[in-house]
This record gives sequence, C-alpha cells and structure tokens, in this order.
Amino acid sequence: DTTVELIWGEMVAKMPTLLHAKIAARLLIKLGAFVMEHCLGDVMTEANYHLPNDPHNDRVPDVSFIRADRNLPTIEQGSAPFMPDLAVEVKSEGNTYKELREKANYFLRGGAKLVWLVYPQRREVEVCTLNAGGGLTIQTVSGDDATLNGGDVVPNFTLALKDIFTPVPPASPP
Repeated sequence: DTTVELIWGEMVAKMPTLLHAKIAARLLIKLGAFVMEHCLGDVMTEANYHLPNDPHNDRVPDVSFIRADRNLPTIEQGSAPFMPDLAVEVKSEGNTYKELREKANYFLRGGAKLVWLVYPQRREVEVCTLNAGGGLTIQTVSGDDATLNGGDVVPNFTLALKDIFTPVPPASPP
C-alpha cells in the first residue's frame, strides 16, 4: 500500500526510503515510550489529519502526537478532523526544504503546537513553532551532541540527535 496525501487538491504519494523509515521508527519508539510511561497521550505513525473547513488537504505526518488532556476521540474511519499537537516530517529524497516548511506552516496554522522537520543528510532537526505574530519560527538543532526536546508540548522529553540518525560509518583506512 502506498500512503497518499492530499496537498492543495493534488494527490501526492509518499515514497519513504529505508533511511527515512528507520529514522521515523526511532522517533516513534523513543517518543512513544516516553509518552506511554508518563501517560501523556498517543503517538502515531502515518495518521491522516484533515481540517473540516479545508477540502483541499488531507495531511499525513510521519509521526504525530496528541495530548491526552485534549480528550479527543480516536477516529476509526477517515481522517481526524483536527491537527496533532506535534507533527514530525522526515525529509525524503523527493521533498524540498520549501515543501517541508510549508507543511510545518500548514500544521501549525491548523492547530499543531510544534513541528519537527528532520533532515537525515544534514543530521539536523528544524523545530518549528508560530511566533506571536503568526509567523513561522525555526530553531535548528544539529550535531551529534545536540538534544531535541518536547518543549511545552511533550514536557521533560529529550532526545539526543545521535539516537535518531544512523551512525556515520568510519572512514576506510587508506
């Protein structure tokens, strides 16, 4: 099965690579374990989100989190008619940086509080929020010694970037 998103009225197939899937799975496992241990809500992969007043979009983040205190129903058919609190997008080969930032903006303007844009080749994560004026604010977290955190959305959650990115293989001896 191919996962398809509706983006501004166009059906777009998601074509994740093995590297993409590996990183999304690591994020799902680490975030999911923390959220379950602290009874904070639910972490999902490939869930559909659709705002009721928007017939042109049906978005599917790679990983998403919904806080338990929102008391939202678990949707059994079709797309959830709301946005997650946290949406995570892992860059695939076919994605552009502009597309990913547009996705972050869409999720945030629709009600998400936090978006992580994960760039495997750069080994960095852009942490996206909306500022007081409604503009996109991006903080870049990079380097194997850097730590990603859940801010107010997933309190006390931290994750070292080295735990999500595939280790760089050592250089071959000359």
